[in-house]
Amino acid sequence: MSARDEILGTVRRSLGAAHDDAARRATVEARIAAGAPGLRPSRGQGDVDARSATFAYEAQRVNATFERVASLDLVPGAAARFLRERILAAHLRMGEDLRLDTMPWAATQVDITRGPSAGNDLNAISFAEAAVAETGTLVFVSGPHNPTTLNFLPDNHIAVVRAADVEAKRLASLEAKRASDAAEAKRLAALESRRLAEAEAARLAAAATVTAAPAPRVWTNPPGRASLKPARPAATLVAAAPVDRTPPPSLNAGTPEVRALALPRPVDDFIAERVEYTAGRVLDAGALKTLRADFIQLVEASPDNSHHELLTPDGRPLLIHFERTVPVDPMKASLHAIGYNPSAGGVVTRAYLQPIDVNVKVMCRDVSYAFPGQERGRFAACESADGTWTMARASTTNGTPI
Repeated sequence: MSARDEILGTVRRSLGAAHDDAARRATVEARIAAGAPGLRPSRGQGDVDARSATFAYEAQRVNATFERVASLDLVPGAAARFLRERILAAHLRMGEDLRLDTMPWAATQVDITRGPSAGNDLNAISFAEAAVAETGTLVFVSGPHNPTTLNFLPDNHIAVVRAADVEAKRLASLEAKRASDAAEAKRLAALESRRLAEAEAARLAAAATVTAAPAPRVWTNPPGRASLKPARPAATLVAAAPVDRTPPPSLNAGTPEVRALALPRPVDDFIAERVEYTAGRVLDAGALKTLRADFIQLVEASPDNSHHELLTPDGRPLLIHFERTVPVDPMKASLHAIGYNPSAGGVVTRAYLQPIDVNVKVMCRDVSYAFPGQERGRFAACESADGTWTMARASTTNGTPI
């Protein structure tokens, strides 16, 4: 008998009930079946528009965004706009839901993949079966058409729900669930009763059976070697003749090489390089020059927290977002000049010179860029003394360098 059976048996004996008490079981089943429905808040009632407005208000209170479209055919455009405005990759993962599959995704530039998420997806979309207006809650049914992993693993989850399903299906689903729970409780009670009866019968049968003690084992093998493998001959060590080998090239000393010092990189050179890299081919030099000039103009004139979209020479969008402008302290001077002058007596004296530190404020702008569906990144554009905008490490949200 398991510990669970002992605990339940103790509780049953304290109540003076037997495991096969049909009257008690019938009472429990009748109480479950006749359970009264709970209270229904009035703020979740009303027509479709009222329920939708209540749902949107409650959802936005917990940092969700809400957009209402006229038909399901407009959902792909709204999803693509959501990704574009937040500079997110134009990629969505969904299940095998036919309602989502029949939407006109081909009219957008969003890439669609299907199946459960393995944890490396940034965006996902699902179709909710219903929504609870008074709490801003969505109701999903898990399955191949809507894997549960899409609700939790991706960073951004887009949920589609019909306005008519807001609160309308919840009450019916609760009634159906209550009936299903009652049937399941009845089935589990029958299984538990059968299991307890079988356990009791097995216990009585085991108590009536007398098991004979096993006879002691007698070893009949003659003494000797435990292994039947043939004996291994004794090993003989023979000194080998020395071998001269030529060292590999990696161990040979090569000619010293002095590499040129890398100067600060202009930001327009970096943007042009990323455009050609993501294109996978060499682009027209004149078109790249125009793109670089447009980018520098945005760096110099655009206000903070502004969004821009440039078109690459091969027709792809380049999204630019200027986050903030912060003053940065460049590295302070720390050069120590030390000289040694031997005297006639052989004593060495040292002259120590400490230059004055120089503090200069440099204006830097934190910039985010994205090639939708390919690459995104973040850097700082700092203006040097000659007016050139060069690259630097971006700051955090509070302006402190990373």
